[in-house]
Amino acid sequence: MKKLLATLVLILFLSGTAFAAGSSFKVIDDHVMGGGTMRVIKLSYVGDDAAGTVPDLTITNNTWTDGTATGTLPEGSLTTWYAYKMEFAYGSTPITADSDITVKQNGVDLLDGNGTDKVDDNTYTQAYFACDGLGMPQPIIAPITIAITNESDVDAIGNIWLILVKK
Repeated sequence: MKKLLATLVLILFLSGTAFAAGSSFKVIDDHVMGGGTMRVIKLSYVGDDAAGTVPDLTITNNTWTDGTATGTLPEGSLTTWYAYKMEFAYGSTPITADSDITVKQNGVDLLDGNGTDKVDDNTYTQAYFACDGLGMPQPIIAPITIAITNESDVDAIGNIWLILVKK
């Protein structure tokens, strides 16, 4: 019995060590407000405990995944909404200074490069969606993939608000 207990404890200990990557990028809140004309989706990210990388977050219709976890958007599909802007807040373990973010739809960055150096370690920042350098809401017509790059701080955490509007 003692050997069995010791074996189980050892398996639990080793599996925790082997799978301790801990990185995630999730939807944690989704609200429609302003008489149905504005939607705010709160995202939360955690960097890997070894390399600091953050997985991509993909939103398709009313579901999301970071490759490990999945969930459903309570307010339904994004396809009738326009991406307006994103706001970024660093957490108690800051992200690498001037990390980048992209929001791609059909391979095109809907931020049009405005996400460069926007996810920061000590400043709350924002980025507007744009096309050809002109800030304008971008229609969501297909799945979107949100990616944070140039991040290497171990266990970095933070929040992002994706703000959408209806026309």
